[in-house]
Amino acid sequence: MTKILFPDKVASIAQLDSLITRSKMDGASPEAVEAMKQLSLTQKKGYVDVVHPYAISVPNGHSTRYETYIKEGDDRRKLSKGTEAELYECLYQFYIGTKGAIGPKKERGATLTSLFPQWVEYKRMHGAADTYIIRITSDWKRFYEDKEIATIPIKTITKLYLDEWAHKMIMDYKMTRKSFTNVSVIVRGILTYAVDLEIIPVNPFLQVHFEGRRVFTPERKKPSVTQVYTAEEAKAIITMAWEDFKVPGKKVCLLLPLAVIFQFLTGVRVGELCALQYKDIEGDSIHVQRQTRGYKHEVVEHTKSVAGDRQIYLTKEALHVIETAKHFQEENGYDSNGYIFSIDGQPLIYHNINKAYKRYCERLGIPYRSSHKVRKTFISTLLDNMNHETVRVIAGHADLQTTYNSYYYDRSTEKEMKADLENALEQYSIT
Repeated sequence: MTKILFPDKVASIAQLDSLITRSKMDGASPEAVEAMKQLSLTQKKGYVDVVHPYAISVPNGHSTRYETYIKEGDDRRKLSKGTEAELYECLYQFYIGTKGAIGPKKERGATLTSLFPQWVEYKRMHGAADTYIIRITSDWKRFYEDKEIATIPIKTITKLYLDEWAHKMIMDYKMTRKSFTNVSVIVRGILTYAVDLEIIPVNPFLQVHFEGRRVFTPERKKPSVTQVYTAEEAKAIITMAWEDFKVPGKKVCLLLPLAVIFQFLTGVRVGELCALQYKDIEGDSIHVQRQTRGYKHEVVEHTKSVAGDRQIYLTKEALHVIETAKHFQEENGYDSNGYIFSIDGQPLIYHNINKAYKRYCERLGIPYRSSHKVRKTFISTLLDNMNHETVRVIAGHADLQTTYNSYYYDRSTEKEMKADLENALEQYSIT
């Protein structure tokens, strides 16, 4: 099939047709609607006359219809319509491949809406986590579903159209670069998928550029008090968890308190924590190499990223936690199936770990912070005391920027912060 020429012209035609539809709904005068229809027809004729290789016959003594041919594969087929407008409309739809056109099936009007379910399944088959699928589905419903960009033919979506759409989105929703990246992954991904399906030759979104400092809302780091536990709070939770472990029958999982303590001592992700096995222990370190994921809590033999497969040194306290768990399982005859914190042969359910943190915070009367905030607490503690490149490796991050931007917070209390400030500026004191 002849490839689309003048994509910006096609986009303007699609926008004009959309305006005609909206004008009808808004009660515009018939004269105004007809004038727009004539303009649309003129533009479509101009487009078709460039890409259509066959002559068009007008009504004459032998025929009362407008006729031409279209090419399907190696064959050509006669096309006949009663009016000039009908013929050009049909030819235009044939060449841009919209829904209901008469071209090959894969060339018909694919839209973001029609490809979204296929693309989601494609991502799932290639290892996308359930949480990722849930997030993009939620973003689809909020930012795409029933919007113009999701309903117009993909073949008519140009770089200019995407540029205007993207910048309007960023402005309307006051998006940071990160939030826009999360939302735009849908259009970017579907268009790449459309290239793979040979619907379009290139992904036009890759040609859209942004001047970050002027376009995006600045990324503001969240207050430390909401992201990490202070040393005093962490120690209080660890103490409470040890006490909790010694009182049987008061927990969903008898080894859950030990898992809480172990996360404070290793900073592993909650999915990694649930899937840790005794065979992962190598001397005085543990090899983090698998995780549970999704609401089915399935165990997969890989971590969140390639950098996430790592060795973490086990302190004496961390080794003591493991020894305590193993002794408890053996003493009570529990089948762990190799999982360090299991009593039923199944990995822990990570929702229960967050519930445990919530209970401890309520009992201590402090703000609740999730298991992920415990990981941030661990990483922030190490960054205050160790080589930062070493911390990056222990954290399982691909680059230091991630470690700094998202995981490094001040763990001082307000009282400690004020005292540190006083000490730092004492040299300037004249009183």
